[in-house]
Amino acid sequence: MEEITLTGQSISAFREFLVENEKARATVEKYVQEAEQLRLALCGAPVTKAGVLAYRERLQQQYRALTVNNKLSAVNAYLRFCGAEHCEVKLLKVQRRAFREEQRDLTESEYRRLLSIAKGRKNQRLYHVMLTICATGIRVSELRFITTEALRAGRTEIRLKGKCRTVLLPQELAERLRRYARAQDIQEGPCSAPALGGPRTAATSGMK
Repeated sequence: MEEITLTGQSISAFREFLVENEKARATVEKYVQEAEQLRLALCGAPVTKAGVLAYRERLQQQYRALTVNNKLSAVNAYLRFCGAEHCEVKLLKVQRRAFREEQRDLTESEYRRLLSIAKGRKNQRLYHVMLTICATGIRVSELRFITTEALRAGRTEIRLKGKCRTVLLPQELAERLRRYARAQDIQEGPCSAPALGGPRTAATSGMK
């Protein structure tokens, strides 16, 4: 299969192609920008499926799943234009946003009882872990995605088993976790250990 190298000339031709197909001006600029970002990322090397997959992985580290997919749509369009269809990559699987009220699966009395037990044990970490699980519906294994950065954003993006979903954090929960993080001097990273009773990290070493 003939090697294809992405060039400034091909990007200019891609722009003309989009304009001729009556794409909106904003769309043209967006697609051209994403094509240029891919070209720069490849550093002059021929485009390969492995190279585009690595680029997708890099995007995942920097952006939310929906943003990554928007960028990949432009990238795939550019690759098709260049005759490099074999290098197209799949978009990320994005689940519907998850938001669960505190008492969705538990009655209010059951919910309060669980929190009361945790609080009665004077275990602040356990109390806030249970508060988080009950308020969001996430699994214990997903607690590591509740970070100080997520608290500031009011949402977190959970990536597991090749799937992504956005979980909104109720305002009251976020405020309680922020107070807990300040009290424990947790300035970045997870607000609780990855699993109950699991190994502590630098970010969680102060938790009791």
